Amino acid sequence: MNKIIVKCKACKKDMKILNKKGKYRCPYCKEVYKLNSFNKFTLKIGRISKDFIKTLVDIKNTFKYRVNVAKYHFKNRKR
Repeated sequence: MNKIIVKCKACKKDMKILNKKGKYRCPYCKEVYKLNSFNKFTLKIGRISKDFIKTLVDIKNTFKYRVNVAKYHFKNRKR
């Protein structure tokens, strides 16, 4: 089974749990975390949106980098 990372609602620390329904205990504060189908769905949507935003930021940074490199080479080329 794959493991997923979730935040404990009580102590806000990350914990790794199996990707199946059940009750899991936080190793730090001993709070019980219940993972059901709805929670799995919301976690999946959250990861997809976070990855999409990260991809957009990477595309923007790559474009800015390439433009700056092109400007530098155009400005400093030998004539």
